[in-house]
Amino acid sequence: MSRTLTIIQREHRALAAVLYTFDHVLADIRAGKIEPDFAMFESILTYVQDFPDRFHHPKEDDVLFPLVFERAPEAREAIAQLQEQHHEGLRQTSDLKWKLEAWKADPAKNFIAFDGAAKHFIEGQRKHMALEERTVMPAARAKLTEADWAKADAAFDDNDDPIF
Repeated sequence: MSRTLTIIQREHRALAAVLYTFDHVLADIRAGKIEPDFAMFESILTYVQDFPDRFHHPKEDDVLFPLVFERAPEAREAIAQLQEQHHEGLRQTSDLKWKLEAWKADPAKNFIAFDGAAKHFIEGQRKHMALEERTVMPAARAKLTEADWAKADAAFDDNDDPIF
């Protein structure tokens, strides 16, 4: 497997771990088992916004997706959907940050809005990664050339995921 796909899968696993934590901490708050740790939520939101939008998604959008789009027409619809989801994810994380601030200001009143938006975001991210791994990655494995992989690998090699 190319270094690019290995890096993407590693980053997906890291994001999935953060999403799992996010989801389970919210469930514990809902159940009254723990009190909210707003600093932790700020860190989670910073990670789920900054790393994917600064490093992961631009390299997919600018390098990998165009290569796959050119070589694997069967993946074009999924690529278009994934790119739209990249843009939507940025809007969602910004909205979550606003909802977190509102929750901090009035915990009794604003938890439900934050929790609902968070659940929607978490589910959307899980579906996004699954779509990418079911469509784009197999198409890339099947259709990209050695020169394509060299270009993609060069772009992805310098990703600096703070989880690692």
